[in-house]
Amino acid sequence: MTVTRQIPGKINLFLDVLGKRPDGYHELRTIFLPVHDPMDEVTVAQLDQPGLDVICAHPGVPDGEDNICWRAAQAFAEATGIGPRWQISITKRIPVAAGMGGGSADAAATLLALNESCGHCLPMETLHELAARIGADVPFFLDPVPALGEGIGDRLRPVPLACPLSLVLVNPGFPVSVAWSYGNFDRRPRPPAPACDALLAAMATGDFSGIASGVYNALDYAVRDKFPLVDMLRETMLAAGCAAVAVSGSGPTLFGLVDGDPEPMAAAVRAEYGGDLWVQATQVL
Repeated sequence: MTVTRQIPGKINLFLDVLGKRPDGYHELRTIFLPVHDPMDEVTVAQLDQPGLDVICAHPGVPDGEDNICWRAAQAFAEATGIGPRWQISITKRIPVAAGMGGGSADAAATLLALNESCGHCLPMETLHELAARIGADVPFFLDPVPALGEGIGDRLRPVPLACPLSLVLVNPGFPVSVAWSYGNFDRRPRPPAPACDALLAAMATGDFSGIASGVYNALDYAVRDKFPLVDMLRETMLAAGCAAVAVSGSGPTLFGLVDGDPEPMAAAVRAEYGGDLWVQATQVL
């Protein structure tokens, strides 16, 4: 049996770092939004003999045991007692190490595809427990809907979004590690976070201005300080007409909120920087 799952990326519309936990992780309050263009694709195929194979043609993604999907498959095998006989193929469209959750999305897709291939032998609660052990963002992608994330981002509560949000996504073409962003998030002063509850209320009523004024990422300031190109891109996006711009997650991808058609703003960024950047006009529905 072969199962294919397409899985979206994400942006963090809001991300506040509340402190460091004894286990080394950071306590967060964040709002996840799924981004369905672009989406990665994960295919799980049965092998004729025991084994586990993870392959991806993207040069920035490791094959084999170093891939997060390998860890997801091993966790699934241990939880079910099913011996692996799987080849996992990943088609990458979400930028790599970009703050859009691509690796976490692929791990969640692996869990979902494996569970489907065995007739849904694990309940969603168990899949969530496995996902949380694999990575902090992985649980979100098991059911990628707008959600408030707390704890390390793994305690999730779906939240309403009353209006579609148009976005411009811009990736500068280099990776930023999660460990660096969290380890250096206080390298420069940053303003206090706006009220997350006010942002949630604006999302629930479709108040675009309220949503734009609530955009915040505590990691944004360190990433822009370390990488001046990211700061330059932000200024270009604002000048092109984006109502708010921030780094998503640990960066370096920027998202810009647009009141209307995002394509003219995307075109303006492409015109400014040529073909050296990944620029995408998309929408959160």
